[in-house]
Amino acid sequence: MQQSKKVNVRYITFTAVMAALVFVFTFTFKIPLGTGYTHLGDMMIFLAAWLLGGKKAAPAAGLGACLADLALGYAAWMAPTFIIKCLAVAICCLIAEKAMHRSLLGYGVGAVAGGAFQIGAYTLAKVLMYDKTYVLTTLPELGSHLWRVILINGGVTLAATPGPALEALQRLAADGVSVLVCGTCLTHYGLLEAKAVGETSNMLDIVTSLDLADKIIRP
Repeated sequence: MQQSKKVNVRYITFTAVMAALVFVFTFTFKIPLGTGYTHLGDMMIFLAAWLLGGKKAAPAAGLGACLADLALGYAAWMAPTFIIKCLAVAICCLIAEKAMHRSLLGYGVGAVAGGAFQIGAYTLAKVLMYDKTYVLTTLPELGSHLWRVILINGGVTLAATPGPALEALQRLAADGVSVLVCGTCLTHYGLLEAKAVGETSNMLDIVTSLDLADKIIRP
């Protein structure tokens, strides 16, 4: 019984420490990318897989990563993140422990495979979670609370591509909602002349708008 308690305490301690490291490296070393961000947390996740094995590393990876999503304002991603990170660890350890005899090279190959899985899984999750047309058509339900829509990065294509999303933006603009479209992003995508709705803006206006807003919805 005493030995079992020691094992449980050690398991909980190692899991908590690795979850904290995943959180810190995800929260601290990050680069925002549209609806998400890239970070160094995966380095800690696959280090945990190497040090602890799949059964211990998976919950540490999932917990640390989903708490980082919560802290960074991406609460909608918490559940997908927990599942994806746990599966990525499982893939890494399956390759390293079953196919390559727990070698360092095996964990390296497993980390690459787990990383590739994450890219595909997050892409699929994004498609399933965010239908931009649907989001835009439901924005009028916010009433007077909605005063501005900001389009940046790939979102500027919505202001220049004929279809339901553009029509929804035009209706919002007609109802008095300010639509700011990043001019640099339009130039990058070659859409500056094709923009059909909103005001071509700059990062100063966009950042100021975000600072003034009481609440920000990130589709």
